[in-house]
Amino acid sequence: MTRSRIGLVALAMVLFPFAGVASGASPEAYAAALAERAPAVVTIKFTLRVSGGQFGEDEQEGETTGFLISADGLALCSSTQIGGFASLYRAMGMPVDFTVTPDKVRVLIGDDVEGVEATVVARDSELDLAWVKITEPREEGYPFIDVAQSTPAPAGSEILSIGRLAEFYGRSHVVIGGRVAGETAKPRRYLVPSQELGGEAGVPVFTGDDAAFVGMLVLVTPEAEDLGADAGMDRVQEMIGVFVLPAAEVAKATARAREAAGVE
Repeated sequence: MTRSRIGLVALAMVLFPFAGVASGASPEAYAAALAERAPAVVTIKFTLRVSGGQFGEDEQEGETTGFLISADGLALCSSTQIGGFASLYRAMGMPVDFTVTPDKVRVLIGDDVEGVEATVVARDSELDLAWVKITEPREEGYPFIDVAQSTPAPAGSEILSIGRLAEFYGRSHVVIGGRVAGETAKPRRYLVPSQELGGEAGVPVFTGDDAAFVGMLVLVTPEAEDLGADAGMDRVQEMIGVFVLPAAEVAKATARAREAAGVE
């Protein structure tokens, strides 16, 4: 099995820090977030089947972080991180003459290293969201984060993201603290995380005091018309970044995705 460069390009563009001040959340807040929220944060493994264009026929194994949003095994992750990175190529002026299909998708929950079978049921590439559904959910259900229960986070608010480390580190859950450094009005409303928050697109974000759901880190990619005909790589990198999509928008997009995919 060969590994293509496309995943490396997508990964390289996922982290884009913003200046800000450090989080003042207490050690107790970190511990509470890990205890209450981390069980719903999962690893999603997959194989990307690439066909056409400069890549020919290729396969690439990968994994990303996501989180369960329903007891019956519906999970949310970054569309870019699970094969939806055509927008990155367009932004960089590269031809999008290939197709990418996720296959052999599995969701790893807790200490499970084998995972349970799942499939990608919906995407919203504009918002960098992808929904993955476990094929045969367990009877007792799964821990999940209710995206409909949103909490506002004004500028200066302490926020925490919860992600997972790579397989080499046992996919341990980690809490990263920061603040809301500001918010955008264009191309839509996003919360701007401070530099300390960092993190991978696809991870959930919570308030620093009671771990209430604030939103999800997503990759924002400009359209070609936003960049201009003579935009160079520096301009592309300046405009691509990771922001927090507010919980209310996550909830609306999830409702649309459920309806389109026929997922209850």
